[in-house]
Amino acid sequence: MVFFLLLCIGVALFHIFQPKSALTVYSQGDYIDPRVLQSFTRSTGIKVEYRRIDTAAGELRPADCDLLLADVELLARMNECHLLVTIDCTMLSDRAQFSPAYFSQAMDQTGGCAVPCLWTTMGLLFDPTHTNTRVTGWDALFDREFAGQVAMTSRYRDAVTLALAADGRSIDSSRPEDMVAADRLLDRQCPVGYFDGTDLAPVFRSNAAVLAPCYAREAISLMEEMPELTFVIPSEGNWHTMLAYAIPVRSTERTAAYALLDFLCQPSNLARNSIYSGWSTPSSPAFSLLDPKLQQNPLLYPGGRHMTGDLLPATKFRSFQKGCRLNWPPEPVS
Repeated sequence: MVFFLLLCIGVALFHIFQPKSALTVYSQGDYIDPRVLQSFTRSTGIKVEYRRIDTAAGELRPADCDLLLADVELLARMNECHLLVTIDCTMLSDRAQFSPAYFSQAMDQTGGCAVPCLWTTMGLLFDPTHTNTRVTGWDALFDREFAGQVAMTSRYRDAVTLALAADGRSIDSSRPEDMVAADRLLDRQCPVGYFDGTDLAPVFRSNAAVLAPCYAREAISLMEEMPELTFVIPSEGNWHTMLAYAIPVRSTERTAAYALLDFLCQPSNLARNSIYSGWSTPSSPAFSLLDPKLQQNPLLYPGGRHMTGDLLPATKFRSFQKGCRLNWPPEPVS
């Protein structure tokens, strides 16, 4: 009897003092300040395993985690395959802090399965010291004058959108004839090479390229090193891309995942991750916490104010699962 009583007490103590659950967080890039996750662990006792999909050893499947940070296009595809949980907004302390245009876009495009956290704009990175030609629009990427001097994006979604814009077509078009026209324009292009945006520095340093489509975050880093570069907002208009949080249906720790999601969406943490990643924040309170130099940086916040959704035309985050080129970027011609 005494042994049984001691056994019961031992089991009870084990459940009381055992470590709390651990969460796995996958991200498409280095967007979360590790100190933010450490702060969450200190306040809750919940450990967080943070892994980047693009650098982690072995193949990480976006659906096999408790919380995912990815671009809206990927999340929209995952939602089509029923891989994401519909977000319960009552679990968020301050949903109203997000600019309505961004919150509604993230929710609409993913079927209510994503909460926005970061965004950035697309433009043209240009070195005016090596040409007398003035660059004003996307068509410069396909101009024969810049043949062999354009560092083209290796991201097919961006490449075809650029071609649609340069050809005067809607960047939201999914008409077969528009996609064919965009592909033909891309086939005629003669770039110096294809880059994902994070590896542009060497080609600009060596003067191998004078022009490249580039997101603002990447442009800022390059312009700090090479102040002669300029970031052009094309005359045809541009667009933005957005990152958001989502909870996969395979998450085994949904309560803890919501706790972490709410923690990451606190204005102070949204601001810290914005500063850490170099991306812009969709949260008005988080924006107010930023240094005035960041608030007034036209690459981060066009017009020197917080993005409200009406400053730039926002493209729908289209899926290229059907009719997508399988040979992009093209193989170099020998």
